[in-house]
Amino acid sequence: MANWKMLSGEKNWEGLLEPLNSHLGNYVKLYGERVQVIYDSVNLEDKTRPAYAKEDLFSEAAMETDRFGKLYTVTDYIFANSDVASLIDWMEEDQSAWFGYVAVATDEGKKLLGRRDILVCWRGTLFRAEWRKNAQFNQASASEIFGKSHDPRAHRGFLSIYTSPNTEPASSKLSARDQVSTLTITLH
Repeated sequence: MANWKMLSGEKNWEGLLEPLNSHLGNYVKLYGERVQVIYDSVNLEDKTRPAYAKEDLFSEAAMETDRFGKLYTVTDYIFANSDVASLIDWMEEDQSAWFGYVAVATDEGKKLLGRRDILVCWRGTLFRAEWRKNAQFNQASASEIFGKSHDPRAHRGFLSIYTSPNTEPASSKLSARDQVSTLTITLH
């Protein structure tokens, strides 16, 4: 693969955008497929878990890049909670749902990519409770996450989904943020 640092924006994609560099196009497609895996694996009957076990996620999800499953191993699933405002609880209850996964490049993936890539992938808005949270589009302080030095702000709805503790599944009561920040990833 071409210089992954350049493709990741090391020099603001200088000379790679117009016309679109073929390596960058493939890079974008590969990462897009990584997120699409989540949408292809949502369990519509039980939102609190994905349709597939971690070891089967890449082999079961419909992906154009058939080598994808050989490049990465899924190590963790991420869950998030849509904590709806108490005023509308009667219309839509709080809802924990499977939001994404963490995957680590295999040895084969490391060789091909030129690095031990770690993915933290999650989907966007899908269910009604999430849409209700996203309707809270005003900005809120994100200093708890980024520090207080520059008064960072974030979309209130997303910030709430990212930081609210989960109600389900019983195995993960942590917020999505805490799940990701407490990961212990073993590199081979």
